[in-house]
Amino acid sequence: MQGDITDEKHVENAVAQAVEFGGGRLDFAYNNAGLEIIGVQIKDATLEQYRQIFDINVLGVLLSLKNEIRAMLANPGGPGGSIVNTASIAGSIGMASASILIASKHAVLELTKTAALEVAKQNIRVNAVSPAVIDTAMFDRFSGNKNP
Repeated sequence: MQGDITDEKHVENAVAQAVEFGGGRLDFAYNNAGLEIIGVQIKDATLEQYRQIFDINVLGVLLSLKNEIRAMLANPGGPGGSIVNTASIAGSIGMASASILIASKHAVLELTKTAALEVAKQNIRVNAVSPAVIDTAMFDRFSGNKNP
């Protein structure tokens, strides 16, 4: 299903479709939407860049978590499930000229921790993966070694 991860109604509908596809249950969700911006120092960052990155990387995860948790709490037979969010090692260590991206990935880590604490007693696990350097097009843009 394609759509806009920053549109709450779209996310709500996507989760509802996943529940329907899963026979009335949502047992697992993986939140992997993300957008990067590189080569922009804090002093040069624009409000538009900030909003674009945070809307996709943070708001998208927030809306997904909200709807996925609601679905998992309503699972027949009792609440439960597992949610995984993609963050980044950079969200823990920082990186020059990528302040908006780094801040957004740090926010994903903290949303993940908070969500995990909020739903642990309802048998819902919430975790994040924080990839380091992986040979992808995104890394190529960061490193400048291949096809920028």
